[in-house]
Amino acid sequence: MVVIFILLLVNRRDLMGEYVNTVTFNIVAWATAIAMIALTLVLTYTALFQQSVPLPPVMSNTAPCRCVTAKTYVNFAA
Repeated sequence: MVVIFILLLVNRRDLMGEYVNTVTFNIVAWATAIAMIALTLVLTYTALFQQSVPLPPVMSNTAPCRCVTAKTYVNFAA
């Protein structure tokens, strides 16, 4: 919200005089400000209302292991 007030202040000719923003800069600045505000709202929403993802089940000792073992390596040096 502070960005909006800064943009409003730098567009006041009585305050900034000849250093007031140009039209092109205003378009870029306002588009950037709106994008930043929208992304902040999305981030806030996802942080507050995110769905918890269940953790995968823990592999027990009886389950087959899909690990790479020493037997599967090929000896290319020989």
